[in-house]
Amino acid sequence: MAKTEQKGIDAVIEYERQNGRAEIQRVHNKGYDLITRGNGEERHIEVKATGKDKFYSRWLEEKEYQALRSDPHFYLYLVTNANREAPKVWPYDREKAFKRFKGETKKFLFNFPKEDFEDNVQKPCLEPAWKHKRMEFSITSELNIVSYKKSTREFFPKPHHRFTLVIGGKEYETSIRYLKRSGATSFAKTYENGVRVSRSTLCKRHNLGCGGKVLVEMLLRDKKYRLIKQPS
Repeated sequence: MAKTEQKGIDAVIEYERQNGRAEIQRVHNKGYDLITRGNGEERHIEVKATGKDKFYSRWLEEKEYQALRSDPHFYLYLVTNANREAPKVWPYDREKAFKRFKGETKKFLFNFPKEDFEDNVQKPCLEPAWKHKRMEFSITSELNIVSYKKSTREFFPKPHHRFTLVIGGKEYETSIRYLKRSGATSFAKTYENGVRVSRSTLCKRHNLGCGGKVLVEMLLRDKKYRLIKQPS
């Protein structure tokens, strides 16, 4: 049971005791949560709780709705501010509850066991993608680097400097704001045959995964960069 619902039930139990119905029984699968007795009265109470200060709407499950229709002892208790020190309990008898009825809907439940998805789990990128034999990566022009931090392998290219990147036989003209060995990459603009391609499309199309690592490793492997400032 959710924390808010449990606090709502606790608030209703205290409310019932304060109102003379101190004989309280917790029940399950009845269409309500509590049976309370006292002062010659018996109530079958379904509790709905929220952490907010009001309800806008709330569904009743089929069994709860059937209890509302057929059980003369049925009550619906709404609890607001359930997670605070002073929750508020709002009791609805059957007549009052029916006045708030707005409609019904049908739900269809499907269960999907864990084994349905075992073959579809994508493994994380454990090595630079250019090492995979099925994919070819290359940089066909030098990348002008403003600075390169050796300690963290961070490349900061010259602003708006474009170079040609070949992935899987496709050529892309791109410019990059920065590259980091950790995997962070900021593509400024990338074009294929003059048509702009987003970074997410580029990575998904070629299953790059760790895109930043790929490009940094390519630069270090192929020496396709030229420092125009000293590394920091």
